[in-house]
Amino acid sequence: SNSNQAVAVKANPSQPAQPPQPLPAAVLNEELKDINGKTFKLADYSGKVLVVNLWATWCGPCRVEIPELIKLSNEYKSRGVELIGLTSEDPVEDAAKVKDFIAKQNITYRVGWGTQSVSLGLMQGNVKHVIPQSFVITREGAVRHCQGVVLADWVASRPRCGPSETSQRRSSRVSQPAPWTRPRFS
Repeated sequence: SNSNQAVAVKANPSQPAQPPQPLPAAVLNEELKDINGKTFKLADYSGKVLVVNLWATWCGPCRVEIPELIKLSNEYKSRGVELIGLTSEDPVEDAAKVKDFIAKQNITYRVGWGTQSVSLGLMQGNVKHVIPQSFVITREGAVRHCQGVVLADWVASRPRCGPSETSQRRSSRVSQPAPWTRPRFS
């Protein structure tokens, strides 16, 4: 097995995945800004399947999964699937660094500045202070949570992620997700 390739572990079949829960209107309607300063809401994507990925430029596991997210975005956009990356970084202090990272990585999907209220709303009480985390919002506005590295075969199988499947995907190269907040060194 290639050491750069992530592996998926099947969820425990004795723990069925919970059905997706509706995303609160306050979360869907909160104004967010993308890296170019344009305002948007998750509700703008109503009627589409929306994958929201929480990430940061300094996060090793995030860097591992970005190429897979780009593939997912390119492959499924024509089928009504949109992808948004929400970085946990500071929109003033880190703007140039994030824009440079997006250009170097050739990220084609929309990238915005995450807010604590949207992040916590997506987690729906299953708070994990780690990134990367991805959330699939259905056409009806319900949300499923998937934590860890997104895999090409996982994407192709149209996963049913739920609380029982969190933390089941790991990269053999990166053993743990990164902490949610950026470390500050004095």
